Amino acid sequence: MTAAGDLPNAVPDRFDVFAHLTTDGSTTYRRILAAFITAKERFHVHLRPEDVASSLHFDGGARIEADELTAKLDSLERWGNLRSHPDTSRVTAVEDFYRRRLLYGLTHEGEAAERALRAFDDALGRRGALHAVALADIELGLRELQHLAAAAEPDLGKVRQTLNALTGRFTDLAEN
Repeated sequence: MTAAGDLPNAVPDRFDVFAHLTTDGSTTYRRILAAFITAKERFHVHLRPEDVASSLHFDGGARIEADELTAKLDSLERWGNLRSHPDTSRVTAVEDFYRRRLLYGLTHEGEAAERALRAFDDALGRRGALHAVALADIELGLRELQHLAAAAEPDLGKVRQTLNALTGRFTDLAEN
């Protein structure tokens, strides 16, 4: 059985928009899609390949040749992340109609996939931060319990409050 992304003009499978994650150059594909998300946030819904190249030039990543960028844009279109339209805005002669000039825009599926990946990346980053904060809170709670236990007559209200706080932090850690 052949995947929909392998057939020309086939309707992509709904998960083909994630195909770029498991192929060579996945970092470059993510950079390209990030350029489209950023442009859309600035109300630019269509980009020319040179617009994408300009965005990639300033994102701090490796340089991408024009042919490689065109091939990656075509792959993203085949997987359903992007949709292309003929760019006739710069046509000044009949010959210009025969040259391949395209405008690319995110599809709804492509945008949803990229936003989901951003949320995933954000959650992973926050998780590490939550662990560091939770561990510091646990350390403080244990020191408080140690201090309360050393007292001749421990304040049972404070002991209970500290134990409840520790239980909450351990629960948060377990959920993460």
